[in-house]
Amino acid sequence: HRLLKNRNDLILGPIVKKSASSPSFVIGENQKSLTFEKMAISFQDCQTKDAFELDQNLLTAQFDKDLIRFPLLVRKWKKGDYFYPLGMTGKKKLSDFFKDEKYSLLQKENIWLLCSGEDIIWLIGKRMDNRYKVTDKTKNILKATIKS
Repeated sequence: HRLLKNRNDLILGPIVKKSASSPSFVIGENQKSLTFEKMAISFQDCQTKDAFELDQNLLTAQFDKDLIRFPLLVRKWKKGDYFYPLGMTGKKKLSDFFKDEKYSLLQKENIWLLCSGEDIIWLIGKRMDNRYKVTDKTKNILKATIKS
């Protein structure tokens, strides 16, 4: 185990083995689910002409599928990563986002990202990228849901 000082708290957590490269997972355009570590994500195609309602749950993300480039990639964050947080106009480094949200080192290490090309489109279970949100012009939607 390791003991971390986080602001005014001490956090006891497992020792994480550092590898040369962190694991990543590829998601094809027609893939309906992905299971990795202790998480499972399902993917569903929707169209706006269907009875569509925007889901506000953090365990669900809905993207404009026409803006996404496949294959998607699920990976851990690395230094220099940035995204455009939903509801904001500019880009933000993930390190600054984590600091603003007061994430501990353990929380940062356990964040997974869903990426389209080089773009981070979702901090899985936390926040979407504003550039890939569903708008009035969206015709095709990709809905990603974390299954517990």
